[in-house]
Amino acid sequence: MVNQIQKRNKWDYPIYTVRFEGDKLPVYARPDVNHCVLLFNTIIDAERYIEQSADLDPSSRLDVVALNGQRDIHELLLKLPSSIDHVIWDASLQAGYYRMAPISEVLSVVSDFSEEL
Repeated sequence: MVNQIQKRNKWDYPIYTVRFEGDKLPVYARPDVNHCVLLFNTIIDAERYIEQSADLDPSSRLDVVALNGQRDIHELLLKLPSSIDHVIWDASLQAGYYRMAPISEVLSVVSDFSEEL
């Protein structure tokens, strides 16, 4: 699955997530039985998600957060509660299709910070 994650996601940084205004942790979703953190390959997809959220709930205040390298994404994923165990890539509130991967597999891809030194 890790190779599939790398093929589907180019790992071109920054990668983005969204969070409620003032929160330190990102928004998470529960599409099936898993709690999932939302990650986006482009700022356009992250902003589209925020717009869709505002359409559903005008009082929701979401911010885009850039993850600028492997260290950022690694640190973010390690801060999450253990109940959040998957990542959803490029989520959309209007589409029924999404890509999901276990956080453990994403961590195995982003655990080498040597390129950032």
